[in-house]
Amino acid sequence: MPELAATVVLCVTCLLSAFGRRQVARLRPPCGSSTRWACPSTIGVVGLRAGPSPVSSGLQKSGASLILVELIVAGLPHTRAILSGRCVLRMTPLVLLGACTGAGTVTAALRALEEESQSKLPVLGYTVPCAVGNILLTAWGAVIVAMMR
Repeated sequence: MPELAATVVLCVTCLLSAFGRRQVARLRPPCGSSTRWACPSTIGVVGLRAGPSPVSSGLQKSGASLILVELIVAGLPHTRAILSGRCVLRMTPLVLLGACTGAGTVTAALRALEEESQSKLPVLGYTVPCAVGNILLTAWGAVIVAMMR
């Protein structure tokens, strides 16, 4: 079953990379020239194959609510950051999206943002949140492990 999940993830990322630049009119081969999804999809496939099957371990025990909770946990912080950055702080969209990629410590997303905007401006918002995010990941990882004992 993990092989099926890994294949689905790989196919979805290839389709996303094929249509990621709004080039629906002239289709290019999936995973051909766009490599921005290659590293994240490889990491996802390796992660899915390393652990137990997501269907048997997660969905059968927790149900569909697990997917809803995952979407909320992953999307809510970035949604709040975008709304408060635009409405309260009046940040420019490129710097704000760069800050969101930095806070999520996702360098691949920064690269995709640079490609789509054809600008290096998102890097201005990326640096500080990425440094803080990496420090918090390292520090809180040890704290959470200590709390679990």
